Amino acid sequence: MNKKISIFIVMASLIFFTIACKKNEVVNINNANINASSIKANIIVETPKDNDEIGQPVIISGQARVFENQLNYQIQDGNGSVLAEGGLYAQSPDMGQYGPFEVETTYIEPKTDTGSITIFNSAARTKIDMVTIPVKFKKPLTDKILVYFGSNTLNPGAMDCTKVFSVERTILKTPGTAKAALEELLKGPTEAEKAQGYFSSINSGVKLQSVSISDVDGVAKADFDETLEFQVGGSCRVAAIASQIIETLKQFSTVGDVVISINGRTEDILQP
Repeated sequence: MNKKISIFIVMASLIFFTIACKKNEVVNINNANINASSIKANIIVETPKDNDEIGQPVIISGQARVFENQLNYQIQDGNGSVLAEGGLYAQSPDMGQYGPFEVETTYIEPKTDTGSITIFNSAARTKIDMVTIPVKFKKPLTDKILVYFGSNTLNPGAMDCTKVFSVERTILKTPGTAKAALEELLKGPTEAEKAQGYFSSINSGVKLQSVSISDVDGVAKADFDETLEFQVGGSCRVAAIASQIIETLKQFSTVGDVVISINGRTEDILQP
């Protein structure tokens, strides 16, 4: 009788131990311990981990064994708004074997503090091979800057061609604030700003090639590509273009004067 009881106790202990091990299961793939919660089907996400805080840019990496090694990623905020998405490939050595994947991406500003990153098999019509990682968004450091546009509302009929008006923009904090301000200027007014009567005299597609501010005399030099003067006619428009650039740079206290160039040329540019 005692022998039967002892056997029963030993068997019960073994069953309990097996269940406990299953509950705390981790998967070891290519010598990397990865929590089972981050694994579903054939995709393993190594970074970021569940509830990690992510910033700009974010690196998404892991391993996968999927059809044709093709994967998609999608970043969403807590409202379900898509902040970034794209494709990537797993570098699998052979069919059915795990291969590493990695992508570095930025995302648009989220409206919530938390969100998710989803990696899924792009060949699957219903996202059957899919892993979703909950994440927290790091609060970005930002600056407020001004860009200058013409305004049909504030200057009806553009009686003064050089008159431009500021609108505020929020940018990510950067040591190159003057460069960032000019890049915002080249984007032109937003749809909301256009509805308020703002417009830009600068051609779309203009590229800023360099900008510098002298510590000695406070002269800011901004060089653009040839698109700045492409099919620009009339002294009024030329004056408006120059005014937009100059006033955008002169918002900075270190700037006293502005020199505009096109592909390094300062003479014979922006001719009416």
